[in-house]
Amino acid sequence: MKTFVIISAVRRFFHLLSEASTAYFTPSQKLFRAIIVSILLLLVAVPLHATIQDFGNYSRDTESGLDWLDVTQTLNMSYNDITSAFGGSLAGWSYATGAQLEELLNHAGGTAPYTGYSSANNGIADPLTALLGRTQETTAVRSTHGILADTLSQYQWVGIIYDCSGFGTCATEDYIDVFGQVQLPDEPSSYIGSFLVRPSSVPEPIPEPATMLLLGSGLIGLAAYGRKKFFKK
Repeated sequence: MKTFVIISAVRRFFHLLSEASTAYFTPSQKLFRAIIVSILLLLVAVPLHATIQDFGNYSRDTESGLDWLDVTQTLNMSYNDITSAFGGSLAGWSYATGAQLEELLNHAGGTAPYTGYSSANNGIADPLTALLGRTQETTAVRSTHGILADTLSQYQWVGIIYDCSGFGTCATEDYIDVFGQVQLPDEPSSYIGSFLVRPSSVPEPIPEPATMLLLGSGLIGLAAYGRKKFFKK
């Protein structure tokens, strides 16, 4: 889920400013104003937080530096099936821990603790399950169930991200439980995959806010210098 500053209100403000002040600016001042407005819009569009990016069969948490394999890629595979594939088709991947899943949820805009229904997390589950892969999807229910590295006795913990619409508690609360249920390590399921992670190998493509601010400052300086030269003519 990508987190950006909403700039529509800013655009509207500058539009009203333009309408109200057209009669009071010379052509050269209008040009300078247009440059400044463009720079300000660029700066407010800088992402405030790291984002969860979609790369098709995996997603990337740019803050933690972890890739998350689409959970649907591991449906109908038990914990033992997955671990035996780490040296082959799943080389480079490993089981995510509950702590790593909680970290991902935090970066996606969630609010801990993740122990069930929560109005604070309403609206988080639907886009997150779309990114991570929905292991169950109907007209009313969208969920992701994934096995974790954490254990309870002879069982593996399963993280659950669940959203339903139009009825009961789901109308105002999403269900997110890092340790939602357990699964035997040799038991596959048609609605349970696995949460698998690997270190991100590709540099983050989104510019850092500090870099964008530096660029904006430089552009403002150039605009000011150009304004002085323009007005001297």
